Amino acid sequence: MLIWVSESMSDLIFWLLTLYAIGLAAMPIAYVALPNLTDRGFGLTRPIGMLLFGSAVWMLSLLGVLPNAGWSWWLIAVIVAVAGWGWVIWRERSGLVRFVRQRWLQLVLIEAVFLVFFLVFAIVKAMDPDNMLVTGMRGAGKTFWWGALQEPEIRQLIDRTNQDSTLSEDTEVRMGFGVRPAPDEYPDKDVLRQLLQDGAEPRTVWRAVQAW
Repeated sequence: MLIWVSESMSDLIFWLLTLYAIGLAAMPIAYVALPNLTDRGFGLTRPIGMLLFGSAVWMLSLLGVLPNAGWSWWLIAVIVAVAGWGWVIWRERSGLVRFVRQRWLQLVLIEAVFLVFFLVFAIVKAMDPDNMLVTGMRGAGKTFWWGALQEPEIRQLIDRTNQDSTLSEDTEVRMGFGVRPAPDEYPDKDVLRQLLQDGAEPRTVWRAVQAW
């Protein structure tokens, strides 16, 4: 049983806006490539965008052109969006306007269904006690929760205060990386204290890759 530190509402909004941006960037491709669908592929824009942009970044990273990083995704998305929307506005402007006027209700319903499923999935993930994971960037508190879960008393406290919790004194807690638990292969608190006494900067110790 692991503990999930819930993402903030700003993170949820960020991912929702990111999906909308991906769909908007890929919409010209779907519009041109799927003319026989009544929605011109509008409901498939997000999957198409993720597949297209992900494949492009992966191939370019293999060729050494771009790193497989977040900004590479956004760069590809912006290039595709500018090229795609430029072509559609130049060649298909009247057809696009006519399509939106005729199918606006269908487009609104597609977005409403997507939004409902997105929110339902987010709520189910947040409320399911059996689907939890300690996540977060550097400094978010993963180490704190990892240390807290080592203590049977804290697991008992969580179990008593949360009726949906399945934590107990018998719960086995393991690290989420490595092939096996090996605490002797990592610096303990005495080693870290000695490093600080020797004048090491805390931030340097925090960011160090330790060859132990």
